[in-house]
Amino acid sequence: MFPRRARIVTLAAAVLALVIGAPAVIAASAPAAAPAPRGALDLIEVSGDVVSVAGWAWSGVAGPTEVHFYDRAGGSVYAGKLRTSVSRPDVAAAVPGAPADTGFEGEFRIPDGAHRICAYAIGGANPMIGCLAASTAKVTARDVTVGALDAVSREREGIRVRGWAWAPQDDGGLAAVTVTDETGGTVVELSVVSDGQSRPDVNRAFPGAYMTTGFDMSLYEGIPQGDRKICATAGSGTGARSLGCRTVLGVGDPVGAYDALVSSRAGQLTASGWAFDWSGQPTDVHLYDNGRFLAAVSPDHSRADVLRAYPGSPDLDGWATKVSVAVGSHTVCAYAYNTPDGNNPLLGCKTVTVR
Repeated sequence: MFPRRARIVTLAAAVLALVIGAPAVIAASAPAAAPAPRGALDLIEVSGDVVSVAGWAWSGVAGPTEVHFYDRAGGSVYAGKLRTSVSRPDVAAAVPGAPADTGFEGEFRIPDGAHRICAYAIGGANPMIGCLAASTAKVTARDVTVGALDAVSREREGIRVRGWAWAPQDDGGLAAVTVTDETGGTVVELSVVSDGQSRPDVNRAFPGAYMTTGFDMSLYEGIPQGDRKICATAGSGTGARSLGCRTVLGVGDPVGAYDALVSSRAGQLTASGWAFDWSGQPTDVHLYDNGRFLAAVSPDHSRADVLRAYPGSPDLDGWATKVSVAVGSHTVCAYAYNTPDGNNPLLGCKTVTVR
């Protein structure tokens, strides 16, 4: 038998050898569960048979998240898919760890009818992140409103607006037209017209169009002085169509033109043109030579071309004058003087050399 000490040493050595010789077995921890995808279907808009969608989604891991769309109205029909790529700082601020580009936007076509579009964030259990209703109808050429803002012109103390609009989907001839003043970016509604006037040219260009697709209106109320940006829109809501915008110069100010400046003889200049004020107040034209006052002249004769271009304008709108000047180069500018107050619009500047 081994001595007691020997037995203890031998046993200790055996235990040590066992520990050293056998690798340690460490229980593996369970893998962390992947974050559950999350998101929201924020918006659905419909234009004809095209559905536009927007929202956000995040699968909880790096990289874009796919979002699949199904029509769940009476079943489950695949409609399309998108990937997140749109910046959504609101989501990044509200959801810890979410990247900045969790947003999605896109569109796809679906058949006519009533639909319930549901979105699913792909990852893990592919959770549904929202459903919204949508009703579609295929758009044809005869469903689209057409038209144009043909002209905006000055009239006595107001403006005249002319154009046409046709909404084939409506029973009437003229689509309701809204006229707005959009000067400086502020939109002010001026008038709405729905009584059409005859436009046979439109009927010829669009077979089947009604004869009464035209509009021609004069507006006197709510037109501030100065240059104005006037716009027209046919229809309303999602079916509204812009007919365009035009700028009318100097509403409330005199109008006119500086037609000619000639050196008729040594030491003399002849200037001519036309001017009038829609208010009926007399309108003098002031001439300045190289920045110095030269002369004032009043319109005193009729201009048939002006009367044709501006129906209702005063009979006496033509002006002409002769002035004596020194030899040399002269730049003469003409201004229509506003009575009793207001802007004095520049009619132009011309340069001649007097010998």
